[in-house]
Amino acid sequence: MHSAASSRGRGYYLGPPLAGALALFAIVGVQMLTRLPSILRSPVLLEQSLIGLAYATSAGCVGGVAYVVLGRPARRVRVIGPYLAGVITVAAYMGALIFAFQLGSADPPVKDRRDLFLFAGITVVFGSIAGHVWYGKKATPARSADPPAV
Repeated sequence: MHSAASSRGRGYYLGPPLAGALALFAIVGVQMLTRLPSILRSPVLLEQSLIGLAYATSAGCVGGVAYVVLGRPARRVRVIGPYLAGVITVAAYMGALIFAFQLGSADPPVKDRRDLFLFAGITVVFGSIAGHVWYGKKATPARSADPPAV
C-alpha cells in the first residue's frame, strides 16, 4: 500500500523549490542583463553580480522548500491559511538572503533590534500580500447575467 505522500510525483515536492529558484534567477538575471556593459568592464562588479545571482537563486529555492514543508500545510488553516503560507514562504526567502549576505559582507543588513523589527514587518506585509495573490481563493468570473459589482 502506498501512502498519499509516495503517490505524489516528484514535482509536488521539487516544483516549488525549483520554481522559486528559477523565478529569482530570472529576476536577478534580467537585472544583470540590463547592466551587462558595466558589469563586463569591472571584474569586481562581475564577481558581485554573480554572487548576488547565486544568493537570490538559493534563497528562492529555500523559500520553495519552506513552502513545501510548512506553507502547504499552513494553507489548511481556516481564513488565514493562504496569508500564513505566504508569510512562511517569504520569511524563509528573506531569512536566507540575510544569512547569505551576512556571510559575504562585513556590514550586515540587520544590525540591531530596530532593523530586525523593520525586516519582520516588511516580511509580514509582503508575505500576506504574496499569500493572497499566490494562494488565495481565485475569484470566479462574473456571468453576463450578474449585475456589476458596486
